[in-house]
Parts: sequence; structure tokens; C-alpha cells
Amino acid sequence: MANMSIRAWVDMLMKARGDQYFELSALFNTVANTQTYALATIAPGFYKLTTLYYNNGSGRFVRIPQYNPTESEDQVTGQGWGSFSNLETQSASIRYRIQSANLRFVPTPTAVYQCKINYLKEFVDLVADGDTLETFGEQRWIIWDVAAAYLAKQESDPSYCLAQRDQETQRILGMVDKDFGEPPKVQDVRRGDWWF
Repeated sequence: MANMSIRAWVDMLMKARGDQYFELSALFNTVANTQTYALATIAPGFYKLTTLYYNNGSGRFVRIPQYNPTESEDQVTGQGWGSFSNLETQSASIRYRIQSANLRFVPTPTAVYQCKINYLKEFVDLVADGDTLETFGEQRWIIWDVAAAYLAKQESDPSYCLAQRDQETQRILGMVDKDFGEPPKVQDVRRGDWWF
């Protein structure tokens, strides 16, 4: 019962504060002529990918966008990532997609590249008495949700606990983690002289 409440709480915090609230990063290297990578190996505890980058050889990490399923075979065999005349064209053609528990690149890298994956870690159920949860000071929501579920199971009136939980929900959703020194901005999606 508590684990379900904790999962709902985590999802609510991600919605309220954005994925970066729980975001982790990991570096990994591609293997020449290997298209698919196990997420459990490159991002331990993987739950959700937020962004993916690769080092384009200049020391700069460039974001890799996700490909559309219709683009899954849009590659030339043996093309790799480094067969383009300029870095803009190169980074525009490299894509990824998550398939089951794997990360798949198109085109297949034919060399070793350093990649950086930003991801959210999966919540691990609390099972033993000594298990703990990093709650960042928001544990009241979990307590009220578990109490309401317990009272409902006992066929008692959970309305007070539900009202308290809903009050906590409004408080959490009203807390916005914004950097007022750097407001959100529109991203330039142009590559070279062409607009997409």
C-alpha cells in the first residue's frame, strides 16, 4: 500500500517540478558496429530517459533526438556516425529510440563514441523494516495517502485524510522550481541555412 502511494508521489513531483528533479546522468561508450545497448547496463535503475548526448569529437556533447518509427531503417549500412562533411549534418542524422529495455541508435555507430544519458531512476519498493526513502521533505503527502487507503480498507471514513492529502497536493503543485534569472526559451531548430 505504501509503495503505491510513494510511486504516485514521485510521479506528482515529476509533473510539478519537471523530470530534472530526480534526474541522474551516466557516461557510456558505444561499441563499433553495435546498434543496441541494454539500458540496465548503461543507466543502472533506468525508468525514463530525459535527454541523450554524444561527444562529436570536438569535446562538445551534442543532443541526439529520438527517431520516428518510420525512420528506423533510414540509414546506409556501414555509414556510421562520422561519415558526414560537417558537424551540423552529422548531428542532425543521428537518432535513438528505446525498444523494450534497450537503447537503439540509427545509424549504427561504426566507431567508439562517448555518450551521456540523463535519466530518471526507477523507484525501488520498500520491503524491509530498515528501508528508507529520500523524500526531500514532502513525506506528508505519502502519509495522508496511506492513511486514507488504510481507512477505506477498514471501511471507515477516509474523507479527512483525503482532504489533507489533497491540500498537500495543491501545496506541492503550487511550488514551482523556476530559475527567474533564466526564463524558459524557444529552441532554434534550424540546421545551417535550412528550416525544419
